[in-house]
Amino acid sequence: MTKKINMKLREILELDYELNGIIGKEGDEQKEIFTGILRKDISFKTKHYLLRLSKWVGTEKALFQETSKELFVKYGTENEGQLQITTENMEDFQREYNDVLDTEKAVSIKEICGSDLTLDMLSDVKGKEVYFQLSNLIEA
Repeated sequence: MTKKINMKLREILELDYELNGIIGKEGDEQKEIFTGILRKDISFKTKHYLLRLSKWVGTEKALFQETSKELFVKYGTENEGQLQITTENMEDFQREYNDVLDTEKAVSIKEICGSDLTLDMLSDVKGKEVYFQLSNLIEA
Protein backbone atom coordinates (compact mmCIF):
# COMPACT_ATOMS: atom_id res chain seq x y z
CA MET A 1 0.00 0.00 0.00
CA THR A 2 1.28 3.45 -0.93
CA LYS A 3 1.77 5.81 1.98
CA LYS A 4 -0.05 9.14 1.71
CA ILE A 5 0.41 12.30 3.68
CA ASN A 6 -2.00 15.21 3.98
CA MET A 7 -0.70 18.50 2.64
CA LYS A 8 -2.46 21.84 2.84
CA LEU A 9 -2.61 23.84 -0.36
CA ARG A 10 -0.38 26.50 1.22
CA GLU A 11 2.28 23.82 1.77
CA ILE A 12 1.99 22.70 -1.84
CA LEU A 13 2.52 26.30 -2.96
CA GLU A 14 5.58 26.56 -0.70
CA LEU A 15 6.85 23.36 -2.31
CA ASP A 16 6.65 25.12 -5.68
CA TYR A 17 9.11 27.74 -4.41
CA GLU A 18 11.38 25.06 -2.99
CA LEU A 19 11.44 23.18 -6.28
CA ASN A 20 11.57 26.06 -8.73
CA GLY A 21 12.92 28.97 -6.72
CA ILE A 22 11.76 32.55 -6.43
CA ILE A 23 12.69 35.31 -8.86
CA GLY A 24 12.09 38.90 -7.82
CA LYS A 25 12.75 42.30 -9.31
CA GLU A 26 15.47 44.64 -8.22
CA GLY A 27 15.00 47.82 -10.22
CA ASP A 28 14.64 46.74 -13.84
CA GLU A 29 16.53 43.49 -13.34
CA GLN A 30 15.29 40.09 -12.25
CA LYS A 31 17.13 38.58 -9.33
CA GLU A 32 17.01 35.12 -7.83
CA ILE A 33 15.77 35.44 -4.26
CA PHE A 34 15.64 31.74 -3.43
CA THR A 35 17.33 28.95 -5.38
CA GLY A 36 14.99 26.07 -6.10
CA ILE A 37 16.41 22.60 -5.75
CA LEU A 38 15.83 21.95 -9.47
CA ARG A 39 18.46 24.64 -10.21
CA LYS A 40 21.01 22.80 -8.09
CA ASP A 41 23.54 20.29 -9.38
CA ILE A 42 21.70 17.03 -8.66
CA SER A 43 21.71 13.65 -10.36
CA PHE A 44 19.66 13.27 -13.52
CA LYS A 45 17.53 10.55 -11.90
CA THR A 46 16.70 12.72 -8.89
CA LYS A 47 16.00 15.70 -11.14
CA HIS A 48 13.62 13.54 -13.19
CA TYR A 49 11.63 12.56 -10.10
CA LEU A 50 11.57 16.16 -8.85
CA LEU A 51 10.42 17.42 -12.27
CA ARG A 52 7.46 15.04 -12.03
CA LEU A 53 6.70 16.48 -8.61
CA SER A 54 7.07 20.01 -9.98
CA LYS A 55 4.61 19.27 -12.77
CA TRP A 56 2.03 18.03 -10.25
CA VAL A 57 2.64 21.09 -8.03
CA GLY A 58 2.20 23.31 -11.10
CA THR A 59 -1.23 21.81 -11.74
CA GLU A 60 -2.30 22.46 -8.14
CA LYS A 61 -0.92 26.01 -8.36
CA ALA A 62 -2.85 26.70 -11.58
CA LEU A 63 -6.10 25.53 -9.95
CA PHE A 64 -5.43 27.82 -7.00
CA GLN A 65 -4.76 30.78 -9.30
CA GLU A 66 -8.08 30.11 -11.04
CA THR A 67 -9.90 30.06 -7.69
CA SER A 68 -8.07 33.21 -6.57
CA LYS A 69 -9.23 35.07 -9.67
CA GLU A 70 -12.82 34.15 -8.84
CA LEU A 71 -12.39 35.50 -5.31
CA PHE A 72 -10.93 38.76 -6.62
CA VAL A 73 -13.90 39.12 -8.95
CA LYS A 74 -16.32 38.32 -6.13
CA TYR A 75 -14.83 40.74 -3.58
CA GLY A 76 -12.92 43.21 -5.71
CA THR A 77 -13.75 46.37 -7.55
CA GLU A 78 -12.03 47.49 -10.71
CA ASN A 79 -9.73 50.46 -10.39
CA GLU A 80 -7.67 51.57 -13.40
CA GLY A 81 -7.92 48.14 -15.01
CA GLN A 82 -7.01 46.18 -11.87
CA LEU A 83 -9.17 44.42 -9.32
CA GLN A 84 -8.65 45.68 -5.79
CA ILE A 85 -10.21 44.37 -2.62
CA THR A 86 -12.02 47.11 -0.77
CA THR A 87 -11.61 47.60 2.96
CA GLU A 88 -15.21 46.55 3.62
CA ASN A 89 -14.66 43.26 1.70
CA MET A 90 -11.18 42.48 3.01
CA GLU A 91 -12.21 40.35 5.99
CA ASP A 92 -14.55 38.13 3.92
CA PHE A 93 -11.97 37.86 1.15
CA GLN A 94 -9.21 36.88 3.59
CA ARG A 95 -11.44 34.29 5.26
CA GLU A 96 -12.33 32.59 1.97
CA TYR A 97 -8.77 32.91 0.63
CA ASN A 98 -7.36 31.25 3.76
CA ASP A 99 -10.07 28.57 3.65
CA VAL A 100 -8.82 27.62 0.20
CA LEU A 101 -5.17 27.66 1.32
CA ASP A 102 -6.06 25.39 4.26
CA THR A 103 -7.74 22.72 2.13
CA GLU A 104 -5.93 19.41 2.38
CA LYS A 105 -5.05 16.82 -0.18
CA ALA A 106 -3.78 13.29 0.41
CA VAL A 107 -0.48 13.05 -1.43
CA SER A 108 1.51 9.99 -2.42
CA ILE A 109 5.00 10.90 -3.55
CA LYS A 110 5.52 7.44 -5.00
CA GLU A 111 2.42 7.82 -7.19
CA ILE A 112 3.43 11.31 -8.34
CA CYS A 113 7.16 10.76 -8.84
CA GLY A 114 7.30 7.06 -9.60
CA SER A 115 9.53 6.52 -6.58
CA ASP A 116 9.78 7.55 -2.97
CA LEU A 117 12.14 10.43 -2.30
CA THR A 118 14.98 9.42 -0.02
CA LEU A 119 17.57 11.34 1.91
CA ASP A 120 20.27 9.60 -0.15
CA MET A 121 18.78 11.07 -3.35
CA LEU A 122 19.28 14.59 -2.00
CA SER A 123 22.45 14.06 0.01
CA ASP A 124 24.71 15.80 -2.51
CA VAL A 125 22.67 19.05 -2.62
CA LYS A 126 24.83 21.94 -1.50
CA GLY A 127 23.78 25.42 -0.46
CA LYS A 128 22.32 27.43 2.37
CA GLU A 129 18.69 26.98 1.36
CA VAL A 130 16.39 24.95 3.58
CA TYR A 131 13.64 22.96 1.88
CA PHE A 132 11.08 22.43 4.66
CA GLN A 133 8.21 21.04 2.57
CA LEU A 134 10.47 18.82 0.52
CA SER A 135 12.06 17.42 3.66
CA ASN A 136 8.57 16.51 4.91
CA LEU A 137 8.10 14.41 1.78
CA ILE A 138 11.29 12.41 2.08
CA GLU A 139 10.31 8.79 2.52
CA ALA A 140 6.75 9.91 3.32
